[in-house]
Amino acid sequence: FVIDPKTMNLYAMSERQGEKLFQMNENNQVSLAYVRPAENYFRETLGVQIVGKAELLSGKDPGFAEGLEIYFPTILYMLPEMPKDPASLQAFKDNITRTKIMTKITPERIVLRDNSLKAKNLRTFQVWKQ
Repeated sequence: FVIDPKTMNLYAMSERQGEKLFQMNENNQVSLAYVRPAENYFRETLGVQIVGKAELLSGKDPGFAEGLEIYFPTILYMLPEMPKDPASLQAFKDNITRTKIMTKITPERIVLRDNSLKAKNLRTFQVWKQ
């Protein structure tokens, strides 16, 4: 996932036939979680949970282009060799637009647990609600 810092929306790319896409098409309420592995969980805790609504966007949907602009730089880093000229870059974007599905997550609640915040005199449990 890539986050848009202006809107807090998350974007991800998928193949068109993934099981998770069928599930999100039926129920757009989603929950994502990440917990960093730590040797001492009670001292080095870092985890985030995001609850929100998923929207599946094909290349024909208006929001796809906006999400692609946010997500695209991360795709380039995954390539063995980046396209360099503008025509190659555009052809690559066009292929993504034709073949991929984008998932846009609009967060409704984000919960962060980060024990390192204690050293900054901040609460280790932070909650953001829309």
